Amino acid sequence: MKRRQKSTDVFDIAGTSRFTFSAKNVLAILGMESWRLQKFLTSPQYGLSASAHLGEGVGSRRLFSIEDIFRLGIADQLVKDGFGHKHVAAAVRLLEDEDLIPIGTTGEELSPVPHIFIGSEESLHVHAVRYQDSIASVRSKTKAPSFYFLDLVAVIKPIGDRIRQMSTTVKGED
Repeated sequence: MKRRQKSTDVFDIAGTSRFTFSAKNVLAILGMESWRLQKFLTSPQYGLSASAHLGEGVGSRRLFSIEDIFRLGIADQLVKDGFGHKHVAAAVRLLEDEDLIPIGTTGEELSPVPHIFIGSEESLHVHAVRYQDSIASVRSKTKAPSFYFLDLVAVIKPIGDRIRQMSTTVKGED
């Protein structure tokens, strides 16, 4: 999974650190139970982690980037859709930061595009699906009789809206 090197202010959160979000924030943004977040972060099968840590050992804090939160939200959706840890880890690993927050050539934010996951127990492939693609063109990308369609916009947009709302609330309290 390729992580973005430079900080982009896609969600208009100027003046905040790139790794602003605590585990408590992540739980509120995703509406996730704390045990599930713990499972994603501590189970090596998922391969998910926070991008930064404050301190070490007991009492240290995890800090999450926007991309981290999106990946956790996608993992949560895949688990809800019945996927096991092996496929969840592979799918999340195959999504690049640019898939989660696409940036145009002039720096503008673009909408994420839906993706399909094609594979079997042995391998998983991810392909972007453009809105003009037909089912036939999607099917031509694989010889498999079935595939899973993940509308990244449907998963990411509500998460982004909650991040934006939380950031606005925090700024308003200052």
